[in-house]
Amino acid sequence: AGSGIDTLFIDENVWYIAPDYDILGRNRPIPSFTQPDMGAYEVDSCNVIPKVPQVSSFKFQVSIYPNPSFGISDIRYHLTAGKAGISDLGFVLLEVYDIHGQEIRTLVNEKQKPGDYNVQFNGSDLPAGIYFVKLQVGDAIETAKLILMR
Repeated sequence: AGSGIDTLFIDENVWYIAPDYDILGRNRPIPSFTQPDMGAYEVDSCNVIPKVPQVSSFKFQVSIYPNPSFGISDIRYHLTAGKAGISDLGFVLLEVYDIHGQEIRTLVNEKQKPGDYNVQFNGSDLPAGIYFVKLQVGDAIETAKLILMR
């Protein structure tokens, strides 16, 4: 027990995230520094984080360093203007979510011009585990996995 996984990458658009309870409604035991066990018989429904196709006039990419992290990570992203032109502003939303899809922090929530950006994320007050960093520019979304260790 406690050596399993709590998420599964199903395909390019879908992640399966195991709930806090099993199919019988019992709380999953999650001993410290372990992962919950997810049985194959348990897939009666799933929580998914869809990957939305990029349709914004901006092109972008996101990276996290260091990853895995012991608390503080730099989240770097680069915005490149599309056909609309280099001086365009894009509304940028940078958020961190836990494994259950709950928003933990909003790091950026503003219009930004094309260019390179670096945002420091301090997760030293959070429990060890897997988190997701979501960068949204306009209606396009990129998601990256961040692993916090203790």
